[in-house]
Amino acid sequence: MPEAATRSQAEFDLVPLTNDSEQAKSAEPYDLVSGANLARSRLPALGPTLERINDRFARQFRAALLQYLRRGITVTALPIELIPHRDLLKRLAEPSLFSLINMKPMRGSVLMVIDAALANALVEARFGGDGRFSNAAAKREFSGIEIKALERTLGVVLEQFAIAWEPFALFEPSVIRHETARQFASFGAPDDLVFVSAFDINIDSRGGTLLSCISDSNLEPLHNQLMTNIAEEGFNYDMHWYEMLKGNVERAEITLSAQLGTIELHVSDLLRLRPGDVFEMQRPDSVIVEAGDVPLFRGKWGRHGKKIAVMIEDRLDKDGETVDEQ
Repeated sequence: MPEAATRSQAEFDLVPLTNDSEQAKSAEPYDLVSGANLARSRLPALGPTLERINDRFARQFRAALLQYLRRGITVTALPIELIPHRDLLKRLAEPSLFSLINMKPMRGSVLMVIDAALANALVEARFGGDGRFSNAAAKREFSGIEIKALERTLGVVLEQFAIAWEPFALFEPSVIRHETARQFASFGAPDDLVFVSAFDINIDSRGGTLLSCISDSNLEPLHNQLMTNIAEEGFNYDMHWYEMLKGNVERAEITLSAQLGTIELHVSDLLRLRPGDVFEMQRPDSVIVEAGDVPLFRGKWGRHGKKIAVMIEDRLDKDGETVDEQ
């Protein structure tokens, strides 16, 4: 019995004793009704839906970027983080292109970040480079030409971002301003929690990271929708079916038509027409190439060998306006 008491006392002596002041220093205050703690508790509920949105954006952005750059491209959505605004600004690397976006009707601003490695890969791919002379590590400001090329890519990002969110809200994105220093990229209070979505983008084995940063307070009006499975069916897809459908659409044949000119005739003149009659008509400066009454291209017509042909000059949108290829 005395031996057992001795062992217990020895074991007890191995535990270091601390005074009240040391215990106070090691303790961390935790407010059960703090807004930050409540917001953190929502991540498990909002996370799955936000991940589906990010996966949808990654697929659509890859397809749009592939059409824009004509290079081998992969876009991978990384896990979502919920971090304080102050910590986010500390983690942002320089140089990067920081773009503050207004997403009407969402209140507040959204931050889009294109890091230096991705910026260099995008600019080089846009102007035909092959990656032999990489300058991704250069600590310098972006040139005017580089920012112009990145703005065009950012337009593609915002277009696909709005489409990915369509099941929950109809956003109208517009750029507020661009910054290259992170201290000017603030879009909230230091304690605001921010959902950070990162996308790893590779262009011919070169690339970097695109960040989408949305404050939790900005998403608050959409919390009920994001916590339900309203759009779950819209995100479920079969990759095999998707690739098969994509291949069949790319191989589909369509009939194109172009109106080479018009002429006005009275009905009496039309009735007097005989084989061999010749019309005099003015040759238009350009013609529109259509498919099912939908304008696709604008070009000039002439001859190719013994056939009449149209040389394509511009690509058109559904309203017949020229699509900017810059």
